Amino acid sequence: TPKPQNPKTPFWKLLNLNLNSIMDTTDAPQILQHATQSLAFTPFDVKWIPSSSRFCLYGQAPNAKGIFNIYQLNDGKLDLVNEWKKPDGIKSATFRASPVSIRDVATIDMKGMLHIYDIERGVSKFSVQAHAQMGNSIDGIGSKGTEYGAPELVTGGADGCVRVWDPRQQAPVVSLEPSSNEPIKPDCWAVAFGNGFNAEERCLAAGY
Repeated sequence: TPKPQNPKTPFWKLLNLNLNSIMDTTDAPQILQHATQSLAFTPFDVKWIPSSSRFCLYGQAPNAKGIFNIYQLNDGKLDLVNEWKKPDGIKSATFRASPVSIRDVATIDMKGMLHIYDIERGVSKFSVQAHAQMGNSIDGIGSKGTEYGAPELVTGGADGCVRVWDPRQQAPVVSLEPSSNEPIKPDCWAVAFGNGFNAEERCLAAGY
């Protein structure tokens, strides 16, 4: 039981003493660092490869070229498995529109290009000019199977547009664009799919 405090003790000190006397964080979740890696480029995104101990790291080199690296977590160390240079810096990526059996990754880059890459060869299987300016964010849905609807991607860019893509065609399925009357078009910084629990239901969130 905390000891009685002097009535003249400031409130913030009383609050601090009381919190210290009742808070026990020994059983709280811990964040442990398994490995660390020095980089010679600017990293923008990292994604675990589904059902594996590997992850993809994306970024931009000082010469503005894109970085696409794959690392393997091995006995507490990071081994560089693959390293590919791309024409432009890669801003964001997702595996969420690709089945686990295939594990293709979709990316959006600094020039607004949407690519879908084979992660084993680093080769683009699908490319489209998604935005007139820099792409900021990408998300996917439909990787769990046909009962959850068709695989789709959504991108948001510096042109203020949010676009939904079906990788089987070059034109966007949905294009949400700012009014032409707006003198300053706000960037779309974040996009996310959700509520996809069956073949019909699907929601989209976007942040500007």
